[in-house]
Amino acid sequence: SFPVTAASLNLPPGTDPGGVAVAVIETGVDYTLPHIAEHLARDGEGELIGWDFVDGDRHPFKERDDLEEADYAHRGTAMARTLIKRAPKARLEVVRIDTSDGEAVKKSLAFIAQTPAKLAVLSLKSSTAALWAALREGMEALQPRFLLIVAAGEDEGDRDRIKEHLAPRLDSLDNVIVVTACDHAGHELTTAEGAATNADIAVNAEAFSGELLTADTFSFKPEPSIAAAEVAGLAARLLAQDKTIKPNEMRSVILGLAKPFPGGHSGLAKSGFIADPWRHFSDP
Repeated sequence: SFPVTAASLNLPPGTDPGGVAVAVIETGVDYTLPHIAEHLARDGEGELIGWDFVDGDRHPFKERDDLEEADYAHRGTAMARTLIKRAPKARLEVVRIDTSDGEAVKKSLAFIAQTPAKLAVLSLKSSTAALWAALREGMEALQPRFLLIVAAGEDEGDRDRIKEHLAPRLDSLDNVIVVTACDHAGHELTTAEGAATNADIAVNAEAFSGELLTADTFSFKPEPSIAAAEVAGLAARLLAQDKTIKPNEMRSVILGLAKPFPGGHSGLAKSGFIADPWRHFSDP
């Protein structure tokens, strides 16, 4: 990547790459990376389709986060790179918000509903009842215009965090999938052992570690945000194959891919786990 300066955040107008549009809602993305820049969705004037709700402009560039402090890739950037790796024909809409602000979550969802995106992937700052309630209200107001794939809450110190989720139930929403991370065998990765989550499905998030090093290899933490990005890639491939499929139908198809956890019921996710999300709906 090249040095990031104030000028470089103003990407020159470009040509829309076409393909399924997927919005990434996080604390921004490093869209100056060539792998990402070439996949940015563009409007009729060639400007990137996206918004920075923190600074109120069209430059939703990442802010340094906890993962970067630990020498992993920035969370939003890692989500975008995972998505592109799994769905190379997708195009990205980038939305930067304060992921601890429920009103910002709702505004970002309303923004995406006005764009070409039929899919969005989101990671919240923390797993509080207020944030999940804001997400539910935002998606209820929109009806099923797009499928939202959201990373389940991560808080290893709170083994009973499921209690937070009992207030804002999401079961009535057929346009939202909550995703947590697991290993290839369906066991916990970053979730505290035995802790319940509000996830619909668990998805293998450590896949890249077993792949050959390539130009788009990067260091990431195998947490729910990566698992959610894997599902977004899967959904983008599904949508590319069936452009008429509705958000609720996509949700049903994806949940239908899940297998039971080893040993029976697990608090990790309601519908089981997907070991190889990248294999589904990939080009033959």
